[in-house]
Amino acid sequence: IAAIPRDGRSYTPTLFKETTAKLRKLYVPDDVIHHLMEISELAEKAKTSQEDDELLADRAPSKYVDPILGTLMTEPVLLPSSKRYCRSVGYSETSAERSYRSVQSTAATNE
Repeated sequence: IAAIPRDGRSYTPTLFKETTAKLRKLYVPDDVIHHLMEISELAEKAKTSQEDDELLADRAPSKYVDPILGTLMTEPVLLPSSKRYCRSVGYSETSAERSYRSVQSTAATNE
């Protein structure tokens, strides 16, 4: 559900209203329309929550903002390299460092 409002290209709250109106004209069963309306309500709540999270991330000290995603970390972890990542995102120092070295070595090879 949270992915629906993140897609700014195709999601609008009015889209669900227009869709339910068209489904009623097509005599789609009420339970299907009801489920779609529930999804619409959940998507709107998720959008509000995401906007709140963005405001928090904007106001948070940089040490609590994930350096890759730019989101507020829910489980900040300080790695031995002094870098901070969010545990829930699944970073590990070895994978993050390996990715960085891979990008650096590719760039050096292409020069």
